[in-house]
Amino acid sequence: MESASVSLVPEAVGVRRAVWTGVVSVVCVLLSAVVQTPAAHAYMLKTTKTGHRVRWTSPVVTLYVDQKLSAAYGADVVRASMTIATDAWRGLDNVPDVIVSEQPAPSYDAQTRSNGVYLMRPWPFAREQLAVTVSTYDLDGHMIGVDVLVNGESDYALLPDGEDSPFTSHHDLAAVLTHEMGHVLGLDESPDDRDSTMWPYIRGGDVHQRSLSEDDEAGIVAAYKDVLYESSLPLGCTQASVLGVIPGAANLRIGAWVILMLGVAQRLARRRTLPVAVGPAAQQVAPRSKPTPSVRPAFHGNF
Repeated sequence: MESASVSLVPEAVGVRRAVWTGVVSVVCVLLSAVVQTPAAHAYMLKTTKTGHRVRWTSPVVTLYVDQKLSAAYGADVVRASMTIATDAWRGLDNVPDVIVSEQPAPSYDAQTRSNGVYLMRPWPFAREQLAVTVSTYDLDGHMIGVDVLVNGESDYALLPDGEDSPFTSHHDLAAVLTHEMGHVLGLDESPDDRDSTMWPYIRGGDVHQRSLSEDDEAGIVAAYKDVLYESSLPLGCTQASVLGVIPGAANLRIGAWVILMLGVAQRLARRRTLPVAVGPAAQQVAPRSKPTPSVRPAFHGNF
């Protein structure tokens, strides 16, 4: 599949999308905001152009933290912020667990997704954008990979838990990352619910985004309510028919059939006065399988 250059096209406040043939990349943006007019809540699920929900097919999603991020804000601050952010989405019905690896993220490459959380300095986007999540998935909605990009030119800190602090200019790193974890799992923005974690704006001193609202929980549970992970498939013949043939199983079946036919031929030979010639064994033919379509990274932005 040939790739082509595309530009990011703004479609909604805080959200930008780029579309490729066969693969889709989404750039979700969290903005620093002023006070907005309250609106009714309404979570939004990320979907493909064909209507498939965007989500992971693995029960565990592993992220890797950029060493530059830890160096900029402190390893303890980043580790605590990532723990708060991932724990907020943990334990919900059928929703994958997001875990953080001890291994650092590889160097950022805009041509591919590495499941990394990266510090971007200089920041290539608008100044008010605090973080950007780039998600790549196929047209069936199967998530291929993500990268979370953190604005290295913003003032971040790990603020005290509890009430929002409107008199500080620092943005809470844990609150920002909790919002981005929603994008990592496949949620879109919730522009009509300013109390939700997925509201696309955050003020300096805000920490309430660390705790999911009922709307956030309902949205992510709806996104994964009918996902059947590989680890939960039933064992036995049903699994074999879904996941493929066990290597060598076809040859064993052919060999058993040949032995059975030889036994039948020998019995017939004993009943006849003339010898019975037994033909050569059936040629073993490897089972045919459909080729797995290759998937290319879809987002080629100017990062």
